[in-house]
Amino acid sequence: TFAQDPATAGDNLVSRPASQPVETFSVNISSPSDAAIARMRKDLEFIASDALKGRDSGSEGIRMAADFIVNRYNEIGVRTDAFDGSPFQPFEIPGNLAPTGPENNRITFSSGDKRPTLKLGEDFVPLTLGSSEKFSGKLVFAGYGITAPELDYDDYADVPVEGNVVIVVRREPQQMDAGSKFNGTENTTHAFFRAKLGNARTHKAAAVLFVNDRQTAESDAGDILFRVDEAGTAPSAMQVPMLHVKRASIDPIIKEALGKDLAELEAEIDTDAKPRSAVVGAVTVEGQSDIARARVRVRNVIGVIDGVGDLAKEYVVVGAHYDHVGMGGRASFSGGLYEIHNGADDNGSGTVSLLEIARRLKEMNDAAPRRTVLLMSFTAEEKGLLGSERYVSYPRWPLEDTVAMLNLDMVGRLTNNNLELWGTGTGDTFSEMIGRLNEKYRFDLTIKPQGTGPSDHASFNAVGIPVFHFFTKLHGQYHRPSDDVELVNFEGMERIVSMVTDATNEIATSTRRPRYIGSTPRRRAVLGILLGSVNDGVAVSQVNADSPAEGAGMEPGDVIIQLDGKEVKTTQDLRQIMSAKSPGEEITVSVRRGEGDSAKTIDLELRLGTG
Repeated sequence: TFAQDPATAGDNLVSRPASQPVETFSVNISSPSDAAIARMRKDLEFIASDALKGRDSGSEGIRMAADFIVNRYNEIGVRTDAFDGSPFQPFEIPGNLAPTGPENNRITFSSGDKRPTLKLGEDFVPLTLGSSEKFSGKLVFAGYGITAPELDYDDYADVPVEGNVVIVVRREPQQMDAGSKFNGTENTTHAFFRAKLGNARTHKAAAVLFVNDRQTAESDAGDILFRVDEAGTAPSAMQVPMLHVKRASIDPIIKEALGKDLAELEAEIDTDAKPRSAVVGAVTVEGQSDIARARVRVRNVIGVIDGVGDLAKEYVVVGAHYDHVGMGGRASFSGGLYEIHNGADDNGSGTVSLLEIARRLKEMNDAAPRRTVLLMSFTAEEKGLLGSERYVSYPRWPLEDTVAMLNLDMVGRLTNNNLELWGTGTGDTFSEMIGRLNEKYRFDLTIKPQGTGPSDHASFNAVGIPVFHFFTKLHGQYHRPSDDVELVNFEGMERIVSMVTDATNEIATSTRRPRYIGSTPRRRAVLGILLGSVNDGVAVSQVNADSPAEGAGMEPGDVIIQLDGKEVKTTQDLRQIMSAKSPGEEITVSVRRGEGDSAKTIDLELRLGTG
């Protein structure tokens, strides 16, 4: 679900071409539902395995998931040739910020006849916290890069910094000393990356070469380089390149010029909390940082069960997104943890449910008349419903002939028999049909008549297509590494699959198509951000490229506290305020930026975009 607020593959399906059928498997069963549960469990153990590394859009893991889906369709007999002989609807989305290449990201030192050059990705990495530009100057060791007059400490006091390149150590002096004037063993705001970069800019440094502190380098993790965006993203005003350099890559240069290596300099600072800043001999440095947002090629996967007779050229869509949040990071609800997020429920459950629904529909009687069923596995839902929005913007089949869309998102955690069902008010036959079907399945339904919400059905509702959205609600493992297979309620999932199959079959065979009766479709107003929760506002985890938020200067890490003067404490507050807004409307977003005493409130003016 789009964030607003032990088994192996077994069949090794992904190693086969999509066109090659895969073997079926047999299990000892006592009922058809037992067979379905066994199939879904086996499929989910692959889709939510560590091998797929969280199925982030554009990743190798999601490519493996797409091939797996297609192989299952080929096994079932679902048609997979809708796009010039392929099941894939390809398109591009904005990717992550990344270095543009070694020719534009370089560091070369000069001292006499020596010109050591560092290697991108091995010795250093540019950081998005800094700017992208060329730099040059003398090399200056600037300690921890701290100016703290209240603590009688200034790494910049006695060295020529303006126009030169500074080496800055992570964290603070005396970090292991409980009696340190730098708040004992706790960090002060001077330790923050943004504070160090801002201080370097204040002193007009040409660039910052950032190195891990001794304690970090000697820890189990070792002296590893940051990911390019790990230190955050700087506002445009902080025009100073910042590059993370391995200690081993810069230590020999410092040792030769100053007679001491980084560890010795840090130890001296720790003895008396006095700076040891110095010009690094006659060494000069020249380099460049160049980071850009890549374009990532992604794919919706679409299978077809052909209709029969007069209704064959009308279409029923059954969909589920198959992406998740990959390695987490800013999309993780575990404090930005960088670890595999398998997404067994979100949305591995919907992905494998769609495969089981496809199998059952294919096995049903093909007697005419019957509408064509389109089985859609959407990519990039976690990036903001991008896969489904791509389809409705560039449909393979006419939208005016698409009679309904049924969506499954997070259907694997049925608890207390409670199933949440959205969209019953979008089709004139939907409420009666669901009431009748539920006499058989006996769910404790939570009915949401609207067709809006944070999943792919909303894209279809926005273009006037009646929708259903099946959902078993949020839980404590949402967008966390703990969303794993062993927590899935397969028996409950099988019952949901049975209800959705019956609903799909009824819509596909009824001589009367449902009439859209939802509110007048309108495109939703958007800021162009992904969100996470904090205690007293809504955190911005990502700012989409070319979005209203980016244009206004909003940054990852900002916390939204007001929107047009209305207080925002939760994602629900934000959604409620935004639901009354229209694309093109001008609004003021108040954000808190920074931490602790350095935090400040900024008002951003922007014109809402269309989503």
